[in-house]
Amino acid sequence: MLLALGWICAFFGAKTLFGCGPLWVQLEGVFLFLVSVHHLTEFFFVFVYHRQDLDSDSFLLNNTVAYTLALVLSVAELRLRVPFLRAVWTAETGPDAKHEALLTLAEEMPVNVLRGVLASSSLLLRRCLSWVGGLDSGGELWKGEDPSGTWRSSPADPLASFSGSLATASRDSFSLASASSPAQETKGAGGVCRRDIVLFTSARGTGNGVGGLLCSLLCLLGLVLAVAGLLLRLCAFAAAGRNFTHQIARTRLPSHALVTRGVYGVYRHPAYTGWFYWAVGCQLALGNVICMLLFATLSFAFFFERIVYEEKLLEAMFPGAYCAYQEAVPRLGYAHGSCGESAEAKNRKGGEERDWWRTCAGRSR
Repeated sequence: MLLALGWICAFFGAKTLFGCGPLWVQLEGVFLFLVSVHHLTEFFFVFVYHRQDLDSDSFLLNNTVAYTLALVLSVAELRLRVPFLRAVWTAETGPDAKHEALLTLAEEMPVNVLRGVLASSSLLLRRCLSWVGGLDSGGELWKGEDPSGTWRSSPADPLASFSGSLATASRDSFSLASASSPAQETKGAGGVCRRDIVLFTSARGTGNGVGGLLCSLLCLLGLVLAVAGLLLRLCAFAAAGRNFTHQIARTRLPSHALVTRGVYGVYRHPAYTGWFYWAVGCQLALGNVICMLLFATLSFAFFFERIVYEEKLLEAMFPGAYCAYQEAVPRLGYAHGSCGESAEAKNRKGGEERDWWRTCAGRSR
């Protein structure tokens, strides 16, 4: 399984980043690359801390069938959404250039945005290195026409130069092609410059307008959520160590300890929150609207039920200590009750909430 995950990670990552193969292969590469990276980290965590639990189901939340179904649904929506929408629009209004542009945008945007981010980062890095070290993009020092023969760096303001290049690129869709220009004599310079040219221009220009900008922002938001969720879950693993298990511990062992350091000091369930961000972010980055809503709903329902059950066990395992932890640290970013509340206080709070709803309902009528 480890070799299979590593092969998937390398193969589809290369397909996506270098633009090899059909577009649908590159799109699936984005998703499968994120999935394989996620599970490689899960595998190594279980291998290091809980080797006795290492099996095919040890890091799939013990529900391989449902998880596999979720992956199949993601790939199915990714492949079928464009043909389905094209068939519906063609049946209603016939062939339409605007609809074709929207379909092309929906199909190409995830990969183009990913490559655009990588190209922009590379371009900014090269400009900064050129400014700081007097290096051109080929990595060689060059002399200006200064009679003194002193070394000069170029450009004077790398961020301004970068922003100008990026502004020009942003007027077209983020379709990346990389080429290296032949060595050219630069008039007024005593050396020969060799530059890598990053071209963002798309032949079809499907990324123009508000729709292209919105799709780009949503794809970027999805990528940020997916990567941030993965990092958050890794931080939770690092903070909890052996105290984190994929299967719920129902009895307290002598080695168990209540973890309140690191990300656990920010909110109570960072590993679950990170998984939620990762799952929803992957679908948002791919533009899978149906799967994004489905994953968000089912994941939240699953984790909320699991969290409530786990907290009852933790209250019994760490009486007093977990109550104080609940009082100090919110759950999933918001405070939601605590074991320190008495039954009478909880009932009173529930009665106040019911009275509030009745008042609102009466006003609406």
